[in-house]
Amino acid sequence: MAELNKMDNKVIIRGIIDQIRQHEGVFYYDVTLPAPDEYSRPASVVLSTNERLPQKVGEVVNTLCKINSYYRTFQLKNGDTGRDYKTRFEVDHG
Repeated sequence: MAELNKMDNKVIIRGIIDQIRQHEGVFYYDVTLPAPDEYSRPASVVLSTNERLPQKVGEVVNTLCKINSYYRTFQLKNGDTGRDYKTRFEVDHG
């Protein structure tokens, strides 16, 4: 059971780096994951780290990450116009 607790909120991310950004000393990596099959869209994630990874844009990254937050998408309706729209919120996972 102790081994499972060590892996809480952790995942191995393997994908191609699409973009690297830096803001206030934190590096952000937009990574596209492999699609499950040829008919599905690939998922994407954003990795953040205080240290720059050795990989560059277009290269494959394969790293252990801790999940700190995730995005939820909601379908909402504008009260004034009645138009539907989507919005995303970041949910802190701790």
